[in-house]
Amino acid sequence: MIGGGASISTRDRIPVARLVWGAAAIVIALRLGAIGIHALYGFDWLTSVYGALALVTTAGDTRMVPGTSGQTIFALGMLAVGTAVWIYWISVVAAALVAVDLSRKERRMEQRLRQLADHYVVVGAGRVGSAVMRQLVDGGVPVVVVDTDADRVASLEADSPRPLFLKVSAYDADLFRRLRLDRARGLALALPDDAQNLFAFLAAQDVHPDIRVVARAQTQESAHHFHQLGVQDVVLPDLAGGNRLGRMLLKPRAHELIMAMLDEAGIVVHEVEVAPGHAMEGQEVRRVRQAFGSRHTLLGYWRRGATYLAPAAGDRIRAGDVLILLEQPETSSEGPP
Repeated sequence: MIGGGASISTRDRIPVARLVWGAAAIVIALRLGAIGIHALYGFDWLTSVYGALALVTTAGDTRMVPGTSGQTIFALGMLAVGTAVWIYWISVVAAALVAVDLSRKERRMEQRLRQLADHYVVVGAGRVGSAVMRQLVDGGVPVVVVDTDADRVASLEADSPRPLFLKVSAYDADLFRRLRLDRARGLALALPDDAQNLFAFLAAQDVHPDIRVVARAQTQESAHHFHQLGVQDVVLPDLAGGNRLGRMLLKPRAHELIMAMLDEAGIVVHEVEVAPGHAMEGQEVRRVRQAFGSRHTLLGYWRRGATYLAPAAGDRIRAGDVLILLEQPETSSEGPP
């Protein structure tokens, strides 16, 4: 588990004091047992130590069958003390082994986190967060998903092993620093609580003020506040779902076309930034298919904050434009009969 404060080292996690006390209890029990056996049975010291070990471990020894009341009471006491000591010692050792294993996993996790770059961070592993994660995974980009609910994280991790999943304690600035948010490409806030999304956004701003952020909101008021704070895009799932259902009823063919453009019918949407020197710089829109292939159609382009849809064939593309291209599957490349 990470987030919310400094990391816990292996030395701090392993119950060192309990290991020492457990070892000391065993030594004391063996010493007292050896003294008692030497006194009650008359064995030499080496045999007495062996007998004490046999009693403490409850293994027993036929040479120490109690013959007197004192020997019986002593044997019962040693068996009781030995059982308690060994149960305590085994529990401490088991806890130490678990701590070592957890620390090893956390070291591997920290190593993977240090290597992160050009990745996306998804806050929230619920239904919305998992949908965002799958879209990013399908896009072939590195993704980190974080949530405070261990069950949700474990469920997603079992179904989709490719992203990096983390169970965290808080969505604070320390978490985002460890997630290398300063080197990330984008942040999705998909928590079901608007206040938590807002807090996570403010914490992320302390680490990477210019990162692209998209957020989920429950109400129009929350969406308004997100926009005022600088969140680029806000989605209201209930409102979006209702609008989609309405379009499916009123304009089913238009809805099918929109869904096709959103990668839900085999059509792939591409964003191509026209850098200086690009093959399309200074070229007319009519040359798009010549440059990218006959299966590509220019839906529009983005220029200096404005979107131009269905541009004229003679419009010229400039450096800095972002082209929105639709790539049809091969089976759909031919026109209608």
